[in-house]
Amino acid sequence: MSIKARTLLPRVEVDAQGEQIDPRTELVDRLLEYKRYRESVDPLRELEQRRALRHGRDFDPDQFAPVAEAAAAQAEWESVSLYALAKAFERVLARQRERGSRPRHRVVRWPYTVPDQAARILRAIERLGDTSFADLFGECENRVHAVVTFLALLELLNARRVGILQAAGVNDLVVRKSEVTQPAVALAA
Repeated sequence: MSIKARTLLPRVEVDAQGEQIDPRTELVDRLLEYKRYRESVDPLRELEQRRALRHGRDFDPDQFAPVAEAAAAQAEWESVSLYALAKAFERVLARQRERGSRPRHRVVRWPYTVPDQAARILRAIERLGDTSFADLFGECENRVHAVVTFLALLELLNARRVGILQAAGVNDLVVRKSEVTQPAVALAA
């Protein structure tokens, strides 16, 4: 890319003797050097193969053959190396770690429903009259219960069965029965 950019630029590069420098010569030099490296790899590979034939390895599978033939109970161990056994055990441990770190999802059936909470809100308003917004959530056992109660309140507001008014304090809301008489709207189950 650098060479291509230099060939496209209008300015001419000049060396110490004042001659114009061709940016492609650098590419040619690099390609020739790469070719020399490639040519030197083959003789080195051949030397490596000859040396491997000259010096045998310490482990010889044939030395265990008489022992394996003598013990029939250990016949299945002939094809198994200690390395293969260790790698198999390592994979089992990795699967156990992965299984332990996976998130587990449980489906919980909460005892709270929007229609039940809507009925509770209406009963509270009938019994107490104007009710503080915070008081409607005072009986909530957990976050899910509060969310379901809030959804029920939104459903009642949408059905115009209750209304919300600003009370005397800041962020103090009062829930009251709606003055607008609407036909009873069934809440979503």
